[in-house]
Amino acid sequence: MGFDDPGLTLRAEARAVLIEARRQLVDAGDTAARVLSIATEPAPQLRGFADDVSDEAADVGAVAGVPINVASAGLIVTGVGTALAGAGLLMNAASGDDAVHPLRTDNPGSSANQYAPKDGFRGRTEFEQDEIEQFINGHTGDGDIASPRPPMKEVNEALTKGTVKQSTDHDAEEFVYGKIRVIVNYERPWLSTAYEIGS
Repeated sequence: MGFDDPGLTLRAEARAVLIEARRQLVDAGDTAARVLSIATEPAPQLRGFADDVSDEAADVGAVAGVPINVASAGLIVTGVGTALAGAGLLMNAASGDDAVHPLRTDNPGSSANQYAPKDGFRGRTEFEQDEIEQFINGHTGDGDIASPRPPMKEVNEALTKGTVKQSTDHDAEEFVYGKIRVIVNYERPWLSTAYEIGS
């Protein structure tokens, strides 16, 4: 399957318009010259230095003007073809799998602490307890036995059996069980942590 140039027809139409415009320009110039010639027939035909210079300048301008006009028309047609091809690609992308849809404007929103699905850990996050434990494990040394942090078993006991206290700094809760304190950050659960009290 070869390349199908979407601007080919437009360029041909533009060339036809340009040729017709040039023909009309020549016709208008010829008509104007005839009218001026008829109107000035009774006047004496004296030519001076300025007439000769202006004739030469007109000839030079006409010689240079034709190629410049042709080049300009070509650039315009190329630009139109490129713009149309780009618009086609844009429309193709906008209607594909990556299409973007505007946000709804009728969403009532929620307060800072009310956005959380109610089916996760303690109804405060979308994550279950075992996922919270994994976040804590990753944040506290990933089960490194040389770490002074409590192992996952003790974190689980604190979350299951510990005394719960609301944290004043964040949307978080502290769970204390024996010597272990676990802080669950509901806003950013991956920052939840655990440590031995007094360490």
